[in-house]
Amino acid sequence: MYQLPEGVESTFRFILIAAKRAEQLIGGARPRLQPRGFKPTSVALEELLAGQVPWQAVTAEEYELLRQQE
Repeated sequence: MYQLPEGVESTFRFILIAAKRAEQLIGGARPRLQPRGFKPTSVALEELLAGQVPWQAVTAEEYELLRQQE
């Protein structure tokens, strides 16, 4: 198992962040580092472990506002 990056307090949050980043990669976002693999999920995990994916915890209300903006 991976050691969780600093600031990520649970495996569940780690997976959620990686899944969201993988969606971005599938949608055409460019990788933030030179990936070893080519699968979006693998690239997302590499980026997250390297600290290349900025994120912040939000409340349920903030999340709904962000979702509506997408």
